[in-house]
Order: sequence, then structure tokens, then C-alpha cells
Amino acid sequence: MRRIAIGLLALALSACASLEPPAATDNYRAKNFVVPPPGALVVLLPAPKAPDLAAGEMMMTAQLHRQLRALGYRTALLDTANHAKVWAQEIEAVGGLFDPGTGAPRPGAHARALSSLARRICAEASCALVMQQRMVLREARLGGTKAEWDGQRRRVPVVGAGMDNYSFSGQTGALSVELVVFTKDGEPAFRSYGGASLPYRLNAGKEGNEIRPDLFDNDEEIADGVRIALQPLMRAA
Repeated sequence: MRRIAIGLLALALSACASLEPPAATDNYRAKNFVVPPPGALVVLLPAPKAPDLAAGEMMMTAQLHRQLRALGYRTALLDTANHAKVWAQEIEAVGGLFDPGTGAPRPGAHARALSSLARRICAEASCALVMQQRMVLREARLGGTKAEWDGQRRRVPVVGAGMDNYSFSGQTGALSVELVVFTKDGEPAFRSYGGASLPYRLNAGKEGNEIRPDLFDNDEEIADGVRIALQPLMRAA
């Protein structure tokens, strides 16, 4: 009887441990999107170069090249200067991204410009997909010692005290990889988010949050975010 009970307990614990955090609720995949075959070219647009995220963006771009190639794709990165030039042309062609009177974003303008840019790039480069990449600050849900967001679950960093002394609830900021992808015909393929890093840690001595000094010391967390964000390109085994 004891052996059976232990077996059932182990099974229950294993089942609980295998549960993955849910994907982002605002992920999008077009119903008619077909995953390109191996050997297809994917063109990456340069990351925005946000001052506080530059190191992470470099890791993100490198990981996208690495993981896309591992999936069997060829990859290329559009030159930053060239991208700035052609993107300005596409913005002008749609009449600008913002209302000149109010400064508010013009509905659909960004998507139309990106769609046209994708068609233009793929016509010249014979690519299958154009991928816009960004690192974005998202909202993570706190529970106990963990934070959960965009398909990711991580332990909340704490310094100056034992982790067992703290239990968290509410929300906190978290970094995710955002991919917005268009087909060669300029059709939206998918938008996906992959949870990467918790940029803040609790400093118990100061009784407040602070930016993690080791945030971009290595690319393991960024690699994980890229892996999650690339799920729409994963082929069924």
C-alpha cells in the first residue's frame, strides 16, 4: 500500500511541475499562416536601440539568428541606416504615423507601413518573412516567491535577506521579447511575446526595489524569451 501511495504522490507532483505558465493573452497568429519550409529566408529588422536595453537587444538579435537557424531557416539583418531610410519612406507613403493636430497615433498607419515595408524587402531579397523585434516592459503577476508572465515563470530576485522571509502578490514590471512578423505578401503572420527577465530585485536592506546589476550579464534569460516568442514557427514533431 505504501509503495502505491508513494507512486501516486510522485505522479501528482510530476504533473504539477510540468504545468507551464500560460502564453500571453494578446499573442496573435493569422488563421491562414503557414510555417515556411526549411531553407526559407527570414529578414530581421534592427532593434530600436533603447538606451537602457541596448545590451539586451544585442543578445536578442544574436539569439534570433541562432534559434531561427537551428529551426532550419536562413537569416539576414537589415542594415540600420538602410532601414531608417526605407522606413521613413513608408511612413511618408501612409501619411505619417501620428495625427499632426493631436499627436495621437493614426489607427492602422503603423501596420500599413510595416506591411508595405515587408513586401518591399521580400521583393528584393526573396524572403519568406520579415520580423520586427523589440524588448518591451510587460506586467507580471506575483504569487508567493514567483512572477509569471508571457509564458515565463521566474523567482523574484531578493538581496539582503533570505527568500523564505518574503511572499509577493500583485504585479511587477517584466521584460519580454516581442516579435511582429509579416509574410512576403505583407500579410500579418503573427505577434508573439516571450517572457525573458525580471529587471528589478528587492533590496531588503533598503526596503525597496532596484534595477538588477546583473540583468544582462549573460544571454540565458533572453534566449529563453526568444524561444517562447518563436513558438509560432515551431513545427509539430
